Amino acid sequence: MKNLSKELINVDISGRPYQIEAIRSVFEGIDHAKRKFLLVMATGTGKTRTCVSMIDVLMRTNRIQRVLFLVDRIALGNQALDAFREYLPNAPLWPQRNETKFVTNRRVYVTTYQTMLNIIDDEVTG
Repeated sequence: MKNLSKELINVDISGRPYQIEAIRSVFEGIDHAKRKFLLVMATGTGKTRTCVSMIDVLMRTNRIQRVLFLVDRIALGNQALDAFREYLPNAPLWPQRNETKFVTNRRVYVTTYQTMLNIIDDEVTG
């Protein structure tokens, strides 16, 4: 398997030097079998775009099949959905506009913690 740290990062998604450095650092860790990472980035530095860029590479290299992008507020979920729609327009995304029912045939899921807990609770209680 090709090293992730050598993969091309789409600079149209995350082109700031510190974003590229953060992505490369995570990918080098993955290449060395590390599984846990923490990126600390200030407000306005492009955390969502950095994540979308990482997801782009991980999907293109078939390292991941599905992504759950959890947020703590609806507004942040809407911002993330907009970023995925803009930068990964062909990624099967949930929810689509005006879609309320949960479906299992998508690759990228964006939701709040509370919505995810409700989905799990609905699955458990039938």
